[in-house]
Amino acid sequence: MCIREHKAGQRKPAYVALSYVWGSAPQLTLTLANKAALLQTGGLLASDVHLPIAVQDALKGVTSLGFDHVWVDALCIIQDEEIDKAQQIISMRDIYRQAAVTIRLFRTANFNLVDRLPGIRKAMCQSGVLWYEDTIPPPNASAAMTGIADYREPNAPVRDPEGKNKDYTHLLGSQASAAVRYSELLSDYQDRKLSFPDDHLNAITGILETIGGSVWGLSREFFVDALCWTADRPYAISTLDSSAPMRPLAQFPSWSWAAWKSPGTVLYTVTGSDRVTAPVPVFTICRGKDSRPYHTTVVCTKRPISCTFTTVCPSHREDAQALDQDLSKSSDLMELSTRSRPRSILRFRSYTVNLYVPASPKAVPATGSSAQYDVYADSAMTMLLTDFFLEPSWRPSQGETLSFLYVGVRGYKTLIFLLIELRDGIAYRRPSVIYVKKGDVVWQPAIVTLA
Repeated sequence: MCIREHKAGQRKPAYVALSYVWGSAPQLTLTLANKAALLQTGGLLASDVHLPIAVQDALKGVTSLGFDHVWVDALCIIQDEEIDKAQQIISMRDIYRQAAVTIRLFRTANFNLVDRLPGIRKAMCQSGVLWYEDTIPPPNASAAMTGIADYREPNAPVRDPEGKNKDYTHLLGSQASAAVRYSELLSDYQDRKLSFPDDHLNAITGILETIGGSVWGLSREFFVDALCWTADRPYAISTLDSSAPMRPLAQFPSWSWAAWKSPGTVLYTVTGSDRVTAPVPVFTICRGKDSRPYHTTVVCTKRPISCTFTTVCPSHREDAQALDQDLSKSSDLMELSTRSRPRSILRFRSYTVNLYVPASPKAVPATGSSAQYDVYADSAMTMLLTDFFLEPSWRPSQGETLSFLYVGVRGYKTLIFLLIELRDGIAYRRPSVIYVKKGDVVWQPAIVTLA
C-alpha cells in the first residue's frame, strides 16, 4: 500500500474518495519531506507510518468493495507545498464528483479518527455516498469489514454533528442565479466548525468554482457585490464574554469574509435590491516575468476586449497606469506587494469620505454585541445620512470621524461605501457598509490600497 502520483494526461482509474473532518487526533500527512518514502511500494505499511484507525478501516473497506485506489486529502495533497495545495483545492469539486464512491465520516462527540468504523458492503454503494455516524456500537477491533454501517441515503435526514442538516449538492444543478446560490452557500457555510482557521476558504473553494470561481472567497461573477458583505454580533446569538472588538484573522486579507468568520459573528451577503448596479473598477497587483509589478482588474466584463491577467483593456488602462505610477512612488507599498500573497491586495482609484459617527450608540447593547450608530454628514449633526451596526468596543479607538471607501451605486441615487480603518497609509476593511443618497456627502478623489 503506497501513494501513487497521477500524471496529467493519464487515464484515471476508478477510485473511492474519503471525506472526513480532521479533528484534533494526530494523523499522517503528505509533506515534501516524506513524499519520496510514501511513494515507495509499501510506503504506507512502514513501521514508522501511523494512519488513523478510522482511515485504516476505510481503506480496508475500499478493498472489500473491489477498488484499488482511494483519494484521501491528507495523503494526496502535499500539505506544506502551497502551489500544489492551491491547485488541488480548486479541483476538489471534480475529485469528489468523479469518484465512484464517496465515504463520508462524521466526527462526533463519541467518534473520532482513532475509533473503528462499522463495516460496509457493496450493496450500500448504489447511490454513491456512504454516511457514517456513531449511532450504533462499533464492531470489535478484530471484526472484519463485512458488517452493516449506519447508512442513510444522501437526501434522508442525517444527524449532522456540526449542527446543520443539509449538504450543498442542490446548488450544483440549481437554476437560481449565481448571486442567490452564493448567498445561500455562505449563509449555510458560516455555521460550519472547522478544525483549522486556515481552512475557512479551502473547504469552500471547490464549490465556489461551480458559480464562476472566487478570489479569496468572493465571487468573481459579481465581485463588488460580494465585497459588500457585512458582519456583526447580534445579541440574540452572541456568546462572547469579552468586549474586545472583532479583529480579522491575519492569514486572510481584511476585505475577505473569511478573515471575520468566528464564533458569535454573523455574516450577511448582498442580494436582491442591494445589488451594485454601477461598481467601481477593482485592481490587484501582479508581477511579470521580470518581477516588475503592474495592475490589472480583478474582474472585467468589458466587451469586446476584456482585461486579462497580463493586459488591461482600453476602458481600464488610464486607471491602471495611474495606479502603476502611484505604486512606483511608494517603497513601503512596493515592499508590501512583494511579501503579500497573490491577489490579497486590492487597489482603487475611487473616492473616500469622512463622516461623523457619535461616540455612543443609539442604544446600549449587551456585552460583546454590535450596536446601531447614526451617521451624520458632519459634527454639527444637522444632516442624518443613515445608520449602521458597529462594535462599541472599536469606536473609541478611532477619531471623531470614520473613513469610508466608495465602491459603487445601488439603483440610480444610492452610493455604497465600505467602512475602512487607515493605518500607515494602508486601508483595512471593517465589517460594515453604509448606503447614502447621492448629493448628501462631499467626497474626495483618492487612490486606496485595501489589504
